[in-house]
Amino acid sequence: EDAKDRDLSDEQWVKVTSRTGSLEVPIEVSESMGQGIVSLPHGWGHHRSQAALQIASNHAGVSVNDITDEMLLDDLTGTANFNGIPVQIEPV
Repeated sequence: EDAKDRDLSDEQWVKVTSRTGSLEVPIEVSESMGQGIVSLPHGWGHHRSQAALQIASNHAGVSVNDITDEMLLDDLTGTANFNGIPVQIEPV
């Protein structure tokens, strides 16, 4: 429903933006995701020119760290919260 409401389709490139940054990824629309939820596999940004890992560079993914908000902390541990980060999605 979220993709339909935003006129987005499978494999379309979108910009995912949080308070701290943005990244561009192709989307995979799935009925198994809850409404209002975005799932992003954790990549390490091996597409960057400084990456010295040949195999990782050949299979690079964006770095979720680029949109992780350092102001959101896990209440129990006080460490970085990698879940529930508010984001906006728009077509590229």
